[in-house]
Amino acid sequence: MKKILFLSAFAMSSLGFAQEQVIVNENFNALTNGNIATDLTGATAGQNGWFIFGGTGASVANFQIVNIDVPHGKSAQLTTGNSYSATNNPNSRYLFKDISTTVATAANDIITGQLNFYTGPATGKGKLQTIIYDDTGKPYVGIAYDYDTKKIGGLGRLTKLSDATSGFYNVGLGAQTFPANTWVTVAFLYNKTSGALNYAYTDGTAANTFSGGFPTAPAGYSLEPGYESSEIDFVSSTATGNTVANVSAVDDLVLKFTNTALMGVNDVNTATIGKEVVSVYPNPTTDVLNIKTKDKINALAVFDLSGKKMEVQLEGTAVNVKHLEAGAYIITIETNKTVDTVKFIKK
Repeated sequence: MKKILFLSAFAMSSLGFAQEQVIVNENFNALTNGNIATDLTGATAGQNGWFIFGGTGASVANFQIVNIDVPHGKSAQLTTGNSYSATNNPNSRYLFKDISTTVATAANDIITGQLNFYTGPATGKGKLQTIIYDDTGKPYVGIAYDYDTKKIGGLGRLTKLSDATSGFYNVGLGAQTFPANTWVTVAFLYNKTSGALNYAYTDGTAANTFSGGFPTAPAGYSLEPGYESSEIDFVSSTATGNTVANVSAVDDLVLKFTNTALMGVNDVNTATIGKEVVSVYPNPTTDVLNIKTKDKINALAVFDLSGKKMEVQLEGTAVNVKHLEAGAYIITIETNKTVDTVKFIKK
């Protein structure tokens, strides 16, 4: 695999590799071309411990190990559905892996991820995302490519000072756009001690290289330290107006625990806060799932990991889930501005 390593915020000291902890080092070359896994409910692992999940209409053919080009060898390809549904969007695809078995040492309070995104035809609407979840199922850092705008954006968890609420936000990064069928190296960083968030991307040219983020809290927000890592997800989703099957891919994933002695945290604060991704709490929950959004909720739906729709009732901004069996579920929430899909755990 051809890899482009960052030399700015994500540059590492050659003296410190022995102290780092590699969580995942996946270039997919050891996997067999074809289906990554065969259980679309996400209950049974496939090749090299990867799980898949897709809604109604999904097939194992939507999750493939393929050879896109010679320099990259084998890659993991995701194909969404060719449409979009506001109340139950079965067109999104999830490829994920448990990373809870690697525990960071006391000195290693930073998690970093670097990988390659393949933009594919990029003619639809939606996003290719990489997201890290904590052990309660809460997303706290990630990075995404937008099929429509063709821009790279960050994802990060912050507390809004005006109402002291925690939210998972879209973070606007640079103005660079990337055309169809292009490989882009992306990276993200989260500091467990400070809550700092950093992002970077490049296609190997100076013009299309970005590095920046929040080493300190942006105005009106505070950083959220303390999150542990439990799961990494690749999510290819569709959005309003999508009419095509978005085909994209990921490759060369390197996920590590490290520390500030080995890695300089970027002090360039050039990222901007975008819209808040709708969130739910408490997660895990036993009785009621509260929905946090400042917009009116028009509709919602809850599904188990087999894609079966659950009977639930929305009361204001709360959903009674007491009757659900223990396990993982997906809730799709439609407001007058957006539709968000969130994973939650019922205890």
